[in-house]
Amino acid sequence: MHAQETTFKELVQGEKQYQVPLYQRTYSWQREQLQQLWGDVQELVEEQLEGRAPAAHFLGSVVLAPGRITAGGMQRWLVVDGQQRLTTLMLAFTA
Repeated sequence: MHAQETTFKELVQGEKQYQVPLYQRTYSWQREQLQQLWGDVQELVEEQLEGRAPAAHFLGSVVLAPGRITAGGMQRWLVVDGQQRLTTLMLAFTA
């Protein structure tokens, strides 16, 4: 197993596909968890808007396992941990 620090941009940039294995629980975050995560994101954006270099901020861990390469040659990653957070951020930034 290899752990490394990364940014959200690096997680979503490029040709890759994330798959949540069937053994993972379904999406279940409620308002409290959403508000806490969104508050963290807002704080980082405000720092940038004020001209301050945003400090590194830990949004939680995401554990990925390499999956099969798709027929089109795209890398598939299995989301082992961090599914709630990753799904929330993907939905928020896609909207």
